[in-house]
Amino acid sequence: MKVKIELLLSKTVSAVGHPIVLGTLASLYVNFKEFKADKAWWLSISLLSLCVLPLTIYLIYKIRKGVYKDFDVSNQSKRPKLYLFALAVLSFFMVFLYFLESSWLIRIGIIPIFLLVLSTNVINKRIKVSLHTSFSFLLAVMMIKVDTNIAFSLFLFATLIGYSRLYLKRHTIPEVALGAGLGMIIGFIFHFIYQLG
Repeated sequence: MKVKIELLLSKTVSAVGHPIVLGTLASLYVNFKEFKADKAWWLSISLLSLCVLPLTIYLIYKIRKGVYKDFDVSNQSKRPKLYLFALAVLSFFMVFLYFLESSWLIRIGIIPIFLLVLSTNVINKRIKVSLHTSFSFLLAVMMIKVDTNIAFSLFLFATLIGYSRLYLKRHTIPEVALGAGLGMIIGFIFHFIYQLG
């Protein structure tokens, strides 16, 4: 019974910790905390239609064609095409935000995510970095700028995500540790860039 509960909890944490899900939730929180309702809605709809929807459709398409087993894309050799598609979507969204958004926080907020996906794409040739873990630690560090209580909660959740990836045997300890370290380093790069604005 204990194993079933741990498995269910690990699967739930892993599902909520998926970069698309966690990134969307964090972005919605920031949008509605930092901006007036009309701008928050505009930013949220832009994110959902220009990033979340294309990535989700791409994953569903690849799953249905049998290229990917599930949304995790745990097969190291099948990740590069996903990374390239994600980088293309993020590049378009960065340009869109740069020209249509005046807030420095929003303009540069997508850059660390782009850097993380780019880094994991390069590193993936040698080791399968846990994108779940790296993305959750990245968001935790970035959130320090917005809400320290949420940032602390995200750090705890990121740790649970790392554990869930190990428990589900999707990653090894070095892959999770590298993901956590990479996410935190790029998160602090965000803070450095933010100070330049």
